[in-house]
Amino acid sequence: MDLIREANYQTRTISEDNNSYSIDGMMKPTFYNEGTSTVIINNLKIAPGQNYIVDTPQGFVSIAAMNIQFDNADGSLVNSLILNYHTVGEPFTDSVTGKILTESQRRATASCIS
Repeated sequence: MDLIREANYQTRTISEDNNSYSIDGMMKPTFYNEGTSTVIINNLKIAPGQNYIVDTPQGFVSIAAMNIQFDNADGSLVNSLILNYHTVGEPFTDSVTGKILTESQRRATASCIS
């Protein structure tokens, strides 16, 4: 059965080093270096203006911890790492019966409403 679920978009800003930043439950987390300092994520250098995508397979969520370190020893640069991701919501259900809808049922319901 091909279930349809909500994907809730979320954003976080990270500005401090973290040896074990959890990305548990996130779909396709994407880090964007918005600051002026280089960020090192799991030993990969991410320059200002670049991003790093944790490429989870379609329909799966991450279960991992990331090592995030800002290369800003003297504190003269701006540490700003944006994290964009989706979380998985509850499956869509029929409002009358409460049964879980397949993708084709969800589309049929949506076309009847519009």
